[in-house]
Amino acid sequence: MDYAVLRSGMLNTIYKLKNNKKLTVGYIGGSVTSGYGASNENNSWRVETEKWLKNAFPGAQITAVNASIGGTGSELAMYRLEHDLLKHNPDLVFIEFAVNDAYINYTSEQIMVQIETICRKINNKNPYTDIIMVYVNDSGRSSDNTIPAYETIADLYKTNSVNVYSAVLDAMDAENRPFSYYFMDHVHPNDMGYKVYADTIIGVLQETLKGSSSGLTAKKLPNPRTNVKMNATLYRPDQTPLNSNNGWENRDQFPWLGSTYGGSLTSNKDGSVFTIKLKGTDFGILYEIGPNAGSIRYSVDGGAEKTLDGNYSYSTPTNAILFRGLKDEVHTITITFKALSAGKEFNIGAFLVAGTVLQ
Repeated sequence: MDYAVLRSGMLNTIYKLKNNKKLTVGYIGGSVTSGYGASNENNSWRVETEKWLKNAFPGAQITAVNASIGGTGSELAMYRLEHDLLKHNPDLVFIEFAVNDAYINYTSEQIMVQIETICRKINNKNPYTDIIMVYVNDSGRSSDNTIPAYETIADLYKTNSVNVYSAVLDAMDAENRPFSYYFMDHVHPNDMGYKVYADTIIGVLQETLKGSSSGLTAKKLPNPRTNVKMNATLYRPDQTPLNSNNGWENRDQFPWLGSTYGGSLTSNKDGSVFTIKLKGTDFGILYEIGPNAGSIRYSVDGGAEKTLDGNYSYSTPTNAILFRGLKDEVHTITITFKALSAGKEFNIGAFLVAGTVLQ
C-alpha cells in the first residue's frame, strides 16, 4: 500500500459487512468528493467505491450518504456534521478536505482542531465507526501544507489515510501522460483521474476488509490533542429564534444548496436588522458570495461594528466565523444588511454556533 498509511484493521467494518450484512458509508468533503469534473456522478471516486462495496459484499445492504459540499472546508464540516452525516449513523466515513483547507488558508492548528473535532464527534456518536482520510491535491501541491496536520490527528485516532494524488503522479510518470490527461482543471479530475482515485481507495478497502472479525470493538477516544469544539452546531434559519427582526425573511431556497438547511434568511432592504441570542464562545454564518450580494455589519453585545462583504465576481456558498473565543456566557449578536447598490441582497443559509442559541 504505497499510497496509504494503515493504522487500523477496520475489524468493525468487516464484522458489519460479513455478520450484520448491513453498512452505512458516509462521504464528507468538497467538490472532489461530489465528483465535479467527471462526465457524470457515477464516475466519481465516491460512487465507484460505493459500487465496489456492493459488488464485493453482495449479501450486505450498503447505504451511501453523500455529505459533500463543493468549495467548503473542515471548519464548516465541524459544524454541519450532525445535520448532514451523523444523523444517518454511518459505519464507515471518508473525510476529504485537505485541498480546500489549503485554499481557505487555515493554520495547521486550526485544521487539527477541526479534524480532531470531526473524528471525535464521529466516534463519540458511534464508537464502532471506522474512518478513512482521503488526500487530494492540485497542480501546485497546495495540500502538502495541510496533510501533516491531518496525519497528526490520524496518528492519534488510529485512522487510516490514503493519498490518491500521489497515485495519479505515479500513473503520469509510468504512462508518460500530461497532467491534463487526468484533470479537467488544476484540481478537479476528469474520468481518467477519478478512476485512479477510485482504484487507489478500492485497493485500501481490499487490503483492510479482507479476513474475518469475531465481533465489534468500541474505539477508546484518546485525550484531546487540541481545544476541540464538541458543541459546534449548525442551526437552520427556519428553526432559529430571532429576538427581533426588521426586514429579513425566510425563503425556501438557499443558492447552490436549495432547501438543505431549510432555505435561507434573506434581506434586500438596506438597513434591515435582526438579533440572535446565544450562550457560547463562537458564532458564524453560512452565506452566499456573488455579484448580487451586498454586505452586513455585525456586532456582539452592542460593541463596535465590523463588516462582512459578500460581493464577489463569482457565486458560491461559504462560511465565516464572525466571533471566536467569547466568554462562555449569554451574548446578543446584531446583524444589519447594507445593500451597497440597487438590487443587492444577502443570503444566510445557516448559523454556526459553538454553544446554544437561546429563545
